[in-house]
Amino acid sequence: MEVQSNLTSEEMQLVEQLKTMYYETEGSDTRFTYLPLSDFLLARFILAKKEPARALEALLRFIDFLGFIDFETTDWDIDFADQLDFMYFPTNPHSRDISGRSSAWNLGDRFYPSKMGTKLCMALFFCYVEFAQQDIIECRNGLCFSLNLRGFGWANFHKETQSKIATTMSNAYPIRLKRISPVNPPWVFKTVFKLIKPLLSKKLQSRVVFLNEGELIEYYDEDQIPESFGGIALVDRDTFEAGMEDTYHRIKQTMREYREKYEETYGTSSYNVSKSKKKTKKRKKKKMKESKE
Repeated sequence: MEVQSNLTSEEMQLVEQLKTMYYETEGSDTRFTYLPLSDFLLARFILAKKEPARALEALLRFIDFLGFIDFETTDWDIDFADQLDFMYFPTNPHSRDISGRSSAWNLGDRFYPSKMGTKLCMALFFCYVEFAQQDIIECRNGLCFSLNLRGFGWANFHKETQSKIATTMSNAYPIRLKRISPVNPPWVFKTVFKLIKPLLSKKLQSRVVFLNEGELIEYYDEDQIPESFGGIALVDRDTFEAGMEDTYHRIKQTMREYREKYEETYGTSSYNVSKSKKKTKKRKKKKMKESKE
């Protein structure tokens, strides 16, 4: 994937700094072997976090996130036509706001996290964002989310799942969220948002814009707004579902290859965040002891 030609010289320098920090840390932190490293991924973290030190911290949280969903070894029987019913991009490949930012649309009353389970919800969220951000230009421009919450009720809320998504978006994911728009929010969602809001960074909190359906036209042309949000954009379900399925299998294959590398290096194929942290501490103590000698 072409990265350098789409980055400024300053951004490339920051990516190189992050890469150096990555390799310096890799030897003392076994979690890094779990991460499929690429210049594209490092560039995304630089664009999202600006500073190499902050980007490295986010990278560690991102690895923990990948370990939590155990993406490459878990075989979910995903019915993309059914389980993606609550999320979509209306046009091929993406819907865009008036600033040209890629935009995703969700129907809150069709999302049932307690039935799907937190790990599957997080895996779909992961695929969703990866599908939306397939080049550096998209990553730099950022992503907008709109959620139609008409009909949203307590059955559409699961504290663990929504909390995990909120903290991951804020602190661990290489994504520039430019706007999150809860549309037609009922009192139930406003109550839910009070629980979730403290988990969001101050910057992300400032980018949550509550809207009524008629106000979307201030941010989008009518032909970019889905019919279910009051616009005229037709949803290309086949293209979206095929793209998501392809993204899902591509990620699983990449993770599987790195799992093999992890197993070859550390003699185990079982990723465990707490065990990995303990191994890291032991390695650091051993290095300190050797340096004193």
